Amino acid sequence: SCSLRNRGIQIEFIRRAFLDTIGVLPTSEETRAFLADSAADKRDRLIERLLQRPEFIDYWSYKWSDLLLVTKRKLKPAAMWAYYEWIRNAVATNMPYDKFAFDILTASGSNVANPPASYFKVLRTPDAVMENIIGAEHDAWLAYAGRRAGLHLYGKGEARPGRKMGHVTQVFTE
Repeated sequence: SCSLRNRGIQIEFIRRAFLDTIGVLPTSEETRAFLADSAADKRDRLIERLLQRPEFIDYWSYKWSDLLLVTKRKLKPAAMWAYYEWIRNAVATNMPYDKFAFDILTASGSNVANPPASYFKVLRTPDAVMENIIGAEHDAWLAYAGRRAGLHLYGKGEARPGRKMGHVTQVFTE
């Protein structure tokens, strides 16, 4: 009974690992090999193998593309493919999430030359977006001021949590 319970737990683990990591079920051969493996680190090794499979890049590129609304309904073909390829490259190179988010949220200009700018093209109209700078965000915006957006600081001195320090206007062109 304990052995059957453990077997069920192992089958559930491999099934979830495959579905959550690469979006497909394991083959019967993969399941049998996993169940036959008695090594204590078999779960860790399975996950490492799944992360190295090409399906991992395909699956997570698709998931991110869906989440970030990569669509030809709002993007011209060149911009859409540039956006998708940027996302796919971010997944393939294991770009850290903070850099991924920063690149998207600070993108401006041509969404063909700078594909993350497509995020704002898809979600927002008109072609200019104003974002408030609150508290500690002040330093992050200064890091790229003048190069990617119009920055307007209110000259309030010390940045405190919740205090509006200025705004950034991003203009998008295709």
